[in-house]
Amino acid sequence: MKKIVLFTALLAILTGNAWAFTGYQAPMVNGIGLFIIYDNSVTGETTNLDNDGVINMANTLLNGEGPGAYGWNFVYIPFIYKNGSGQDVIALFTVDSNRNLGQLQSVTVPLPSTYPPAACTDGGVLNGKQICTLSGNISNSVRLTSDKYWELRGKLTVASGVVLEVEAGTTVFGNKFDGTLRDYLVVDRGGKIKAIGTKNAPIVFTGRQALEGTDTVSSGQWGGVIMAGYAPTNQGGEAQFEADPDIYYGGNSPADNSGTLKYVIIRNGGAEIAPNEEINGLTLCGVGSGTSIDYVEIYNNLDDGIEFFGGTVNVKHAVLIGNEDDNLDTDQGYNGKIQYAYIRQTYISSKDPRGIEADNQHANNDAQPRSNPMVANLTIDNNVPADASIQPHEAIMLRRGTDYHIMNAVVTGNPRPDNCIEVRNDSTWTAISNTSDTVPTFAGVALGNVCENGYFGVKDNTTYTDTDLANLFNGTGSYSAISFNNFTNSLTTTPVNPATYDSFFDAATFIGAYAQENDWRQGWAVGLND
Repeated sequence: MKKIVLFTALLAILTGNAWAFTGYQAPMVNGIGLFIIYDNSVTGETTNLDNDGVINMANTLLNGEGPGAYGWNFVYIPFIYKNGSGQDVIALFTVDSNRNLGQLQSVTVPLPSTYPPAACTDGGVLNGKQICTLSGNISNSVRLTSDKYWELRGKLTVASGVVLEVEAGTTVFGNKFDGTLRDYLVVDRGGKIKAIGTKNAPIVFTGRQALEGTDTVSSGQWGGVIMAGYAPTNQGGEAQFEADPDIYYGGNSPADNSGTLKYVIIRNGGAEIAPNEEINGLTLCGVGSGTSIDYVEIYNNLDDGIEFFGGTVNVKHAVLIGNEDDNLDTDQGYNGKIQYAYIRQTYISSKDPRGIEADNQHANNDAQPRSNPMVANLTIDNNVPADASIQPHEAIMLRRGTDYHIMNAVVTGNPRPDNCIEVRNDSTWTAISNTSDTVPTFAGVALGNVCENGYFGVKDNTTYTDTDLANLFNGTGSYSAISFNNFTNSLTTTPVNPATYDSFFDAATFIGAYAQENDWRQGWAVGLND
C-alpha cells in the first residue's frame, strides 16, 4: 500500500535561483515549503536541489506515483519565502491532475523590526504627544516609533549602509525654513528607508502648521523626501541633484534597492531648499527597481508631486492631488512602470502644472538610455477653469525626446485650448511613432470632453502635424499596429490587458485608476473631496 508522507524542508537558495513547477517560476530565497511526497516507504524520501540549484516539484508531485495514480483532482502546496523587501510571503498553490499549477492566494507578512528606536532629543509637546527632533546624518540603523512626533530640523540624511525604519502610524514633520534651516529628508545612495504603513495607520510626512491644524491646506510648509540610488540615468555616470549638489545619484545597478514606501502620505511640502529651488513631494534620483513604492500620496505640494530623475523604480497606487506644478514628472532616462495613478489638479497656478510632464534630456533629446515610462490605469482630472489669464494646464505633455506608453486611462476636465495632450520636438515624435515598437503608445485611452482644439497640441516641430498625432492616437494609417482602442469626447473605451506588455502590471482590464467596486484610495488618502 503506498503511503503519503508530509514533511517540511528548509532550503537555502542563492539569489537568482528559482523553484520550477511545471513551467511556473518565481524567485524565492530562504524558502520553507510543505511538500507532498508520494512514496513506497514508511520514512519518505528526501528532496534535494538538483545541480542547477532548482528543485522540480512537478517531478516529485506529478510523476506516475502522483495524484493521478490515486484519482485525486488536486493537492494544496503552501510555500513561504522572502520577497525582495525582506518580507515573508505565504503563497498557496494547487496542482490538478493535468499537472496545471495555480496560485490561489498569497499574504505578505512584514517582518518584526530589528532596529533600535531612535534616540529622542526632546522638542517639547504637541497635541499631547512628545516631539523628538532629528538633524544631521543618521549613521546607524534606527526606528522612528509611532508613539512620538519626529521633527526634522534642517536636512536629515540617511547615510549609505544605513536603514531608517518608520513604524506604521508615525508622523514626521518639518517647518518653513529660515535663513539657515531647510527641513527635508534625504536617503543617500546605499541607504534605505523602510516606511511601511497600513491602510488604517499610514505614515505621514507633513508641515508643522498642518499638524497643528492651523493650516491644513497650504503648500510649502516644509521641504520633501529625496531618495538617491545607483540605477542608470542618461547624465553620463553619476550626477548631482540640481537643488542640492551634495546629493549624488546614478550608476550601473538597475535593480538597486533604496527601501520601501507603503501607505505613505507626503503633504504640504515643496519649500525652497536653495534660492529658487523648490523641491518635489517625492524626488526619485536614479532609484532602482529593487525599491518598492506602493500606496503613496503627494498632497498640496508647491512643486511637482513625484519627479523621476532617471532610474528604473516602479510605482503602484499613487494619489496626486493639488500639486502646484506637474504631478508625474519623468526625465533623464527614466525607465520604469506605474500602475494605478490618480491625479487631480486643484490649483490655478502661475506655473505650468500638468498631469504628466515627460522629458528625455533637455541638452540632448536623444541621450541614452531614452526615457521610456509605461503607465497603466491612469485617471487625470484636469478640471481647471477656462481662464485665458492663466497658463495652459495640459493633461499630458510629451517632449524633449521621450518615449511613452499609456494604457487604460481616462482624462476629464473642462474643454479649453491645450487642456489635452501636447507633443513637442521632432525627437519625441520619432520615439512615440516608432512602428517597430511592440508596446502601444496609447491603448484604451479616453479623453472625455477636454480637447477643445482637436486631439492634440503641436509645438516646436517641422515633420509632424495635428493630423499625424490624431492618426497615432486613433490607430489609423501606418500607426494602426501600435495605437488602438482610444476615444475622444468619451469617458469610456475598450480597455487592454497591460500584463500583456510587462509582468509588473496586474491584469486590470478597466480604464482609470480604480474600479468602482474596488476604490483603493478610500480609507487612507487625504483630500479626495477637495
